[in-house]
Amino acid sequence: MTSEELKTGKIFDPERILTQYNTVGAAYSASRDAKDATGVLSPAATFIRKRLGDPRGRTLVDVGCGGGQDLMAYRGLGFADVRGMESAPGMAQIAREHVGGSVVIDDGTWSHLPYADASKDVLVGRSSIHYEHVIDAAYREAARVLKPGGTLILVVPHPEKEKNRKIEVDGGREYVHDIIRSGTVPIVYPRHFENEYFSPTFNELFELREKEEFQKERNGKLELDQLAFIATRK
Repeated sequence: MTSEELKTGKIFDPERILTQYNTVGAAYSASRDAKDATGVLSPAATFIRKRLGDPRGRTLVDVGCGGGQDLMAYRGLGFADVRGMESAPGMAQIAREHVGGSVVIDDGTWSHLPYADASKDVLVGRSSIHYEHVIDAAYREAARVLKPGGTLILVVPHPEKEKNRKIEVDGGREYVHDIIRSGTVPIVYPRHFENEYFSPTFNELFELREKEEFQKERNGKLELDQLAFIATRK
């Protein structure tokens, strides 16, 4: 999918969105591989790994695992069980090739997690939950799957960043146009505000433990880039 198609096509149909993710998947995965090869973690990855806690006897799911690069790191920490979950078939295939069968990659979405009630200790979503149209639906599914006291760790685009991006309206909904991976990969996702991430549903189901904001340089200026937070299932 080209930048011009992103500007002019009817990209907000679910099938087109999946096509978009599959198309950018290879570029995203290659970029992440190159960055990981340097041994320097991004601020988001550092935030997540420092807050995973004692892995012994615990289960973890990386929801929206992308190309699977983080899964091997989580597995190496000593969790009893690590799984990835990916909604886009192309990305899921990249992940399966990356992990080589050592980690199971499940099909599903944040709003339809393929796991039993109260079956997981940790759910991680690094740049994935914001693709959902209804964040509260994702929270309800996360709360269903997590054990009481379980951990939810999320990293999302900072809502303040979206003020500096192109916004289009389709079907009464605002969508953000962004270009990620050092300005090489165009992407579109539903626009969300901070009060959606910390909604009454979130506060009913989870206890916020910590949040952090990350900045990034763009056009010679620093802007708020990502919002990370960790919560406990009540």
